[in-house]
Parts: sequence; C-alpha cells; structure tokens
Amino acid sequence: MPEIVFTIKKNRIKRSCLVGFHESDDCLVSADPEASPGGIFLDVLDSGEKGMQWGRFVMDLDAAEERAWYIYAYATDDPVITDGERYLDIGEYLKSDASIFEKEDFLKRLGAKRFAQKNDILIYGCRGRYLFLAIIVKEEGRFDIHGMRLDQEGDIFLNIFPEIYRQRDSFFHRFISIFAEIYHDRQAEIDALPELLDMDKCPQELIIEYARWLGVELIPDSFPEETMREIVKEAWQLNRMKGSRWALERCVEIVLGEKPLILEQNTIVSYENKENEEKISALRPEDRYGVTVLIKNHADEEKKTFLFQLLNQFRPIRSRVKIVELNNESLLDGNSYLDVNAMVFKLKEATLDAGQIDGGLILYE
Repeated sequence: MPEIVFTIKKNRIKRSCLVGFHESDDCLVSADPEASPGGIFLDVLDSGEKGMQWGRFVMDLDAAEERAWYIYAYATDDPVITDGERYLDIGEYLKSDASIFEKEDFLKRLGAKRFAQKNDILIYGCRGRYLFLAIIVKEEGRFDIHGMRLDQEGDIFLNIFPEIYRQRDSFFHRFISIFAEIYHDRQAEIDALPELLDMDKCPQELIIEYARWLGVELIPDSFPEETMREIVKEAWQLNRMKGSRWALERCVEIVLGEKPLILEQNTIVSYENKENEEKISALRPEDRYGVTVLIKNHADEEKKTFLFQLLNQFRPIRSRVKIVELNNESLLDGNSYLDVNAMVFKLKEATLDAGQIDGGLILYE
C-alpha cells in the first residue's frame, strides 16, 4: 500500500483560503448552495523532498448534479516565482483577496494540471517538493466534501516491469495504475477491519447489531449514538449483574447521567405508618417484587421511553419498575422523602415602585 503523505483534515482547512465555502460539523467542508463560483485554495503541501513525484488525490464528496467543479494541481521545488524585478509567493497569492477568476487564470499560466468533474485523480505529471491544490466550483447546489487524501506514488506495480516501461505519466503507467489503485483500496479496507470491532470507531449501524450479539435490544435512532456505544461497552458487565440493584443504577446513570435512589418493598415498609401512609403511597412499588426508581432531574418522554426499554432488560425477572421523578423545588414536607425534595421555593427579589393605581401598590421585579 502506498504511503499516505497527507490526509487533509480541519486543521489544514483552517489554514486554507475558502471562498463560498464554510466548515461544517457534518463534513469536512461544505459549499454555500447559492455561492457561484466558490473556491478552496488549500494550504501548500510540503513533502520535504525535492523533485517529489506526487500520486493520487481522492475526495469523498456529495455533490448536486447541477454543480460543476475543477481541480487544479501544481508542484514546484521553489514556491516563490519572479519576473526579474518582483517576487511572488504562490501560496500567499492563492490566499490573498484576489478574485477566484484571477487565481484560476494565475494557475493556468503556471501550467497547473486541470481536472474537470473528477473526485479521484492521478497527478503523476506534478513533480516538486511543494504541491498547490485548488478546487473551484461553479453553478449552484449542494457540494459537501467529507474527506480528502493524497497518496505518494500509487504505482507499485510499475516497478516490476523492465526499465523501458517505467516512464511516469505514460499511457502504460496510467493503465497499470488502475489495477494498483484497486489493490490499494482493497488493502485499505482490510487494514481498517479492526476498527469495525472498535466501539469508539465502528459505524453507527453496527452498534445495534453488536448490542444484539450481547443480548441487549436497542431501538435504532432512539437515543444519542454516544449513549448506545456506552451501553454496548458495558453490556457484558450489565448482563453479569442482571437483576441486581447495581445493574438498574448503572442503566439510569448511562441514560440520564445521574445516580438514582432505588426503593424496594422492604425499604418502604420500614418507614410506613398511619401518619405518612398517604404521603409515601406514590413511592410504593406495585407489588412485593416491584422496584421504584427515584430520579431528581427532569427527563423528557424520549429519555423515559428509552430508559424503560433498557431497565426492563436488566430488572429482576418478576419485578415491575416504576420511575418517580422528583420536583426540583417544592414546599417543605410536600412530597418529601428521606430529605430528598425538602426544599423551599426560591424567593424572588422585587422593589416597590412609586406608581399607584387607586391607592394600590405595584411591585416590579
């Protein structure tokens, strides 16, 4: 597999010149749908090697049919050009306030390679330590780039032929590159196989399948991806402790981020008497095997549905789970249990205003 010289990520995008493009959370960079023309003038790629022979440039993109785009590639050992009187840094000019048309014309005069409507190109004709890449889009519509990478040579098959056939950028070279790149892509997929079993890196659709392998049923798109990944990571331990107080507490902690108070029938009985029987009736489990889960923070219906679905998989086999949501603020002794919820309403400050209506005073906050 060829050595990947550069994988272009957000740090390089920040140092590049974007016109009609913006950084996005969903992809590497995204074009404004109504911006035409738009351009990306990447920060210069320095290989550190004079006469570097550049290979394959690949973009993972999602573009509307109406969009037209062009890739310009130019390599040189000297990033500063001169006409005998003035000096011009190519990288600085491409990041300047000059228009897209001026920069495009400048690249053409330099002799940059131009590729139209391509996202996988061979830049074998580019040779030099410094590589300048520009992507210019025209017309309107969606144009999202999810990733970019640049391979070094990408032509390992060429070296097995006699010297007379090893001319770079020849027809034979490009023909052999078809098979070389197929090999590289398959090898990259094979190298990435261990990531499919990494709970932090595997695709989201596999999380549901891995959970099923471990005996946990998760509803697709029912909850944030990070939460479902955490459940799968702890599935073995949760199964080992299934039916225990710890398993129920841990399920609530993963979903809501707080440690709940678990009440069982024997817990309620020890505090029950005629005076407070009515007050604690809401906390009493449904039956002798029931469990009440007390949570302090408010949970929306989506979280509650997901939490019930998860708790039902790890509860004691004969028990029924009831969730009681405690108010953040209440009057002292109102729905109070074991000093939980024993709060007084927060007092609001107000000042007496001079205005009066029919002798009545008005209070303004």
